Amino acid sequence: MKATSVIGHAPILSFFDAVQRAGRMGHAYCFVGPKHAGKRTVAEHLAAQLLATTPEALSRTPDYVYVARGVHEKTGKTKKDISVDDIRDLRRTLAGRPFAAPYRVAIIREADRMSASAANALLKTLEEPSAFAILFLLAEDDAALPETVRSRCQTIVFSPVPEQDITASLIARGCDPAQAELMARAAHGLPGLALRFFAEPEFWEEQQKEISRFFSLFGISFGEKRRALEDLFGDKTDHILARQKLKQVLSLWRLLLREVLLATYGQKEVQLFRAAAGKPLATRRALVIDAEIVRAQALLEQNIHPRLLVEHMLLQFP
Repeated sequence: MKATSVIGHAPILSFFDAVQRAGRMGHAYCFVGPKHAGKRTVAEHLAAQLLATTPEALSRTPDYVYVARGVHEKTGKTKKDISVDDIRDLRRTLAGRPFAAPYRVAIIREADRMSASAANALLKTLEEPSAFAILFLLAEDDAALPETVRSRCQTIVFSPVPEQDITASLIARGCDPAQAELMARAAHGLPGLALRFFAEPEFWEEQQKEISRFFSLFGISFGEKRRALEDLFGDKTDHILARQKLKQVLSLWRLLLREVLLATYGQKEVQLFRAAAGKPLATRRALVIDAEIVRAQALLEQNIHPRLLVEHMLLQFP
């Protein structure tokens, strides 16, 4: 199986290549891995193969269905979850015979954000699958899916992609080799993140500023720490997106915390994050901060006030 749009994940592509050649495609797969790991890219690649089209033309293919959280018509804000109506619409579509291809293929993005009623509605399709339907559920946390849904899907775990694969792909897309190496390191195995760095210079610049801000939090007063992070709480227009952005920032902090530890104990030459070398941190303190970050990310899903979570975490910074 040759895939020009997919970066890495050769074992996953080989698995599906063998399954398709044997004519043994399952009716439902759950792709599990962090945001930007390549789950959607692989799912669209497979959907395009099954429907004899290209990933770019999927949206114009009548036998393809894509489900994701929408926005409220009145408020324009992101919905908290995938609703039962979304899944009912999907079920009606999958119940029919394909128009042209042998299958009807559906991708459910952020399947771990289905409401309880939506998950129950999907369960009916999983329990009595159509001979023509294939579903790809994409999730960061499959534990957030009901066990009844998980047990009826084959789980495929997406691991980080080797840095050299991401670098080579960026260079093939026209990125300067030195810049490609820098972006690949900053992506920490997430090809989708690296591609966004390359495609959106403003986002890359924003990432660099976030890295600098993290290192600036060391060795300053609590009040200065609070002021340095004030803009993280300034967006009042879409609370769902604001919380998502904060979770992404906290994920970056965990990676940078690792860099600080590596620099502290001389286990790795720090090039991308040179500032880490000047921020020595005891292992015990690093583990405490890391635990607070994980706790804050989890509590953000429970509508705990973001500012309180971050301020409690800042108390652990040296």
